[in-house]
Formats: sequence, C-alpha cells, structure tokens
Amino acid sequence: MINTEAFKERYSDFDKEIVLDILDMFIDGYNENIAVLSTHLGNSNLTSLKLAAHAFKGNIGNIEANCPAFTEIDRIETMSEQLLQLDEIEDIKHDEDYQKALGEVAAQFTLFRNSSQRLLEEAKELKLEYQE
Repeated sequence: MINTEAFKERYSDFDKEIVLDILDMFIDGYNENIAVLSTHLGNSNLTSLKLAAHAFKGNIGNIEANCPAFTEIDRIETMSEQLLQLDEIEDIKHDEDYQKALGEVAAQFTLFRNSSQRLLEEAKELKLEYQE
C-alpha cells in the first residue's frame, strides 16, 4: 500500500526526526481518529464527520495519497458533504433514500477502517526503518 520508494524520495531532504514525526502523527493518532469518525457517524453528525474525515485524510496523505485508505476517507468526506447539502430540506432525515445514503457512508467507513488498518501496519514497519 505504501510506495516506500516514493515516500523516501518525497522526504529525502527532511531530517529523520521530522519524518518520524510525520509517521507518528498518523500512527499515534490512528485509534483516536477512528473513534472520532465512528462517534460522529453513529450520531449522524455530518458536519463533524466531514471535518474529521478531512483532517484524517491530510494525515493519511502525508503517508500515502495513492492508496485505498486515502480514496475511501475522501469518499466519506464527499458523501458527508453531499448529505449536509440535503439536510437543508425539511424532514429529509426521515426520507428512506436519505437513510439509505447514511447507511452507505457507514459501509464506506467499514471499508476505510479495514484499509487504513493495513496502512497503519505498513507505517509502523516504515517507522522502524527510520529508527535504525
């Protein structure tokens, strides 16, 4: 998932400590970010979900922007934005299609959680290389 050659090239002019900080930002914040996304999704708090997805997408992009986890978190952000636009319609939250769309966001989150877990494991391995 992580193109290690491209990662090392992208950060070749950076001190090891900075690269480790970038990796740590993703690794150390992973569980909290997943919990925050899950909470916002569970509460159907689309504004907070969109903002949290955007922030986490930035952390992921620092590691690898060409991976399923990045694409999936981007979809969560986009889907949240689309649903937010519908929120302005009166009684939309009771609409069957709206509820189905919320379910699709939840399904996307499940995909994201699985792929981001793989990204997390690879980031931990990459971090070991920088600690040597």
